[in-house]
Amino acid sequence: MNKNFIKNIQIKNFKCFDSFEAKGFSRVNLITGKNNIGKTAFMEAIDFYINSRSIIEATDSLKKLISRRQRGRDIELDIMHKNSLNTKLIVNNDVIELKYYIELGEQQGEYERRYEDADAPFLEIFVNKNSRIFPVNYILQGYSPMRRRVRGSNEVSNCNFISSGISSDDNISILYGKMIEFNKEDLLNDSLKLFDKNIIALKQIMSKRGVILKLLLQGNYSVPLSSMGEGMSKYIEIITAIWASQEGYLFIDEMDNGIHYTKLDELWKVVLETSKTLNVQVFATTHSKECVESYARVAKKLTDKGVRLIELGRKDGKTQGAVLNYEELIGEIGNGMEVRGW
Repeated sequence: MNKNFIKNIQIKNFKCFDSFEAKGFSRVNLITGKNNIGKTAFMEAIDFYINSRSIIEATDSLKKLISRRQRGRDIELDIMHKNSLNTKLIVNNDVIELKYYIELGEQQGEYERRYEDADAPFLEIFVNKNSRIFPVNYILQGYSPMRRRVRGSNEVSNCNFISSGISSDDNISILYGKMIEFNKEDLLNDSLKLFDKNIIALKQIMSKRGVILKLLLQGNYSVPLSSMGEGMSKYIEIITAIWASQEGYLFIDEMDNGIHYTKLDELWKVVLETSKTLNVQVFATTHSKECVESYARVAKKLTDKGVRLIELGRKDGKTQGAVLNYEELIGEIGNGMEVRGW
């Protein structure tokens, strides 16, 4: 397993988590549990860590994390657990911490001279042993001097997050560009034939409006990708995202969203085999029993022991997690597993 892969995490006061710890992750990790248990938040915590190698990068990563959920023009800082003023992530022994201040006191003396009361509230960002304070508004609105510095930094280009919503043609086009760069378009087309035998290939067509994605079908005619349904777009987005994440990380929210359960085995086979070939660590969520069963079935068929099932549930009002390895996953499926709810 890649030495840079995430192996364990401690979460303090992040979204629905007040105090949470899990360890033993592997190459492909499927997160399951009931609705609103924290599956997406769990992935967001890891994604935020990966994209926060420096304090300035952490500001950009934080804005992206919040903007992914809040689509409006005015976004709010909503990552603190309940009324907490402090969030901490400990991943592979690295520490990222956020402290919220309604106003700055004497203990933040040098920053009092930099900012005024009108700039309140403030957020102090700690990345390992370094820290810096910013007005929250500067972070959420993308304060221009900060944005220029972020654009000049080395962004994590092999870390991708697929949201649960409808797949974007623009995003798929960007991801597909990586497959073209690697001359691997035929691999995608072969996978599409498994999904639907009438598909010949995915095509990118340039127009005045930008790039249009179409599928070439038997009979030598093409149709817009969007006309083939949400499941097809999600299927293509996942496959292309793995290639764009080589030697990195891929997060997939609601893995089976829009995909018929009869196609899940084909998808999991591509995810497991390609992630192993490209050394990609995958975290995906589902609340579907069919998706978990497919995951275990394909892992067993491939004898892929680099899989883990992360079961989230609540006990005494707190979110907790159990990490099942390959043998435990196969055993539970064989015994007719139920998603753990505690």
